[in-house]
Amino acid sequence: MRIRLVLMILAGTAAANSPTSAADRTVFLYDNGSQQAALIHDYANCWAEYVDGVDGYRFVETNRSEGVVELIDPGRDVGLRLHDRRVEIRLQGAKTWQPWGEGRWIEKGALPRSIRFQPTDWKIRLAYFLPTDRQPLDDYERRVRVVMELVNDIYTADFQAKGLRSEGLPFEVDGRGRPVVHLVRGSKPASYYNFAPEFDTTFRHFDRVAEEMPARIGSPRRHMIVVFPETYDAGPAPVEWRGSVGVGTHYSADGGLAVMSAWILRDEFCARDLEGQKRYLRDATPIPGRTAFGTGRANSPRFEFIEDGYGATAHELGHALGLPHDNRSPDFLMGQGFRHLGENYRTPEGRKRPVAFSPENTRLLAASRYLVPGVDRTDNIPPEARVRVEWRRGRAPSALVAIRASDDRALRAVVLVDTDRDTVVGGADLKGRSQLLTHRISRRLIVDRNQPRRNLFRLLVMVIDGGGNIARIESTTPW
Repeated sequence: MRIRLVLMILAGTAAANSPTSAADRTVFLYDNGSQQAALIHDYANCWAEYVDGVDGYRFVETNRSEGVVELIDPGRDVGLRLHDRRVEIRLQGAKTWQPWGEGRWIEKGALPRSIRFQPTDWKIRLAYFLPTDRQPLDDYERRVRVVMELVNDIYTADFQAKGLRSEGLPFEVDGRGRPVVHLVRGSKPASYYNFAPEFDTTFRHFDRVAEEMPARIGSPRRHMIVVFPETYDAGPAPVEWRGSVGVGTHYSADGGLAVMSAWILRDEFCARDLEGQKRYLRDATPIPGRTAFGTGRANSPRFEFIEDGYGATAHELGHALGLPHDNRSPDFLMGQGFRHLGENYRTPEGRKRPVAFSPENTRLLAASRYLVPGVDRTDNIPPEARVRVEWRRGRAPSALVAIRASDDRALRAVVLVDTDRDTVVGGADLKGRSQLLTHRISRRLIVDRNQPRRNLFRLLVMVIDGGGNIARIESTTPW
């Protein structure tokens, strides 16, 4: 946190373009001598903070007058008051304001070139990431579009089956109505991102790709971005390809980032249209020398790789939209169900249970700004909750969870996650602005006989409001 910044009044064009009315005050620029930074009004009551060209914290405007614009970062409980030539700050837990520094109101057109501000628009951005030692696949734009067409089909079909209204995934499109696929050229060779020869497949790989997403595309804090990096290794591997990565992270009601390795764009797995891709999902042609993750069979059939890769893309996008893992059923998409995605595209006679989102994850999606028309995008204050867990012993031991939830406008749902086992264990709908809910969790749902006995029960309570804001409250209880 930059508490001791000494901010300097900016001169030159900034002074010439300083707004005069309260309504025109949408960009506040400051400089600490080594980094230029700005607070920029985005939409409704939301503001974005840029430091040295990087999109950082999000703020919500709580008050505006002729003399001051007041902002708060609800997640950190940090407030700012922007005056004509100075800033005050209220630190977390404090009630008083103190001087923070100096700055100046300017017009958006006077922003430095280093600050590439992209307004929030609730359009999903797609990117194809290329290290310096890789060449792009032929027709990579069409390949990426086919992947996301299938992902969109998965989401919309599940919503329709549950009677929920959705217009599908809203992509950023070009003049012909096709999803835009941005080509992003990395600054390093593939080994820098995949950590060869150790081959990291988790967050270190994800972070290095994420760090090079250019501001011209958007910010994961305020935009939903799906990236396909050409960072996997083409050589032999015990399972699929080494250096593969599949990770999704949720940042806010407006933003998230999903990364899925570009091996799924290869000719063996990617058709050139949606119907061709559905046929591939029924194609058992062996892929010589490769083993799919789902079954571990050598020379695995084509459809198993597609289930793994395309299903994982839908799964990681779910994480970017705020969904937790749910391993209670083999058919849940946010568990391992995505590896059986082909069930959704087989004939009714040969079909088993379709892969779907669990009821709890459906509750979260039903308040998504990217999927549901009518979600209140002007509601940018997350809900609050207090959680208490008590153990009930006896013949059927259980955890009794008491949740007192509140929101300034409207509550929507609560989801309970056992963080040690990394799975949803319960949830419910919520209504009104305040609600007391009790939920009983059977101990058999949170005890894994294959794992050593734990002395603590770690519970994550996710509360979502009518604006799609998710509050996360952690509770740790001895048993």
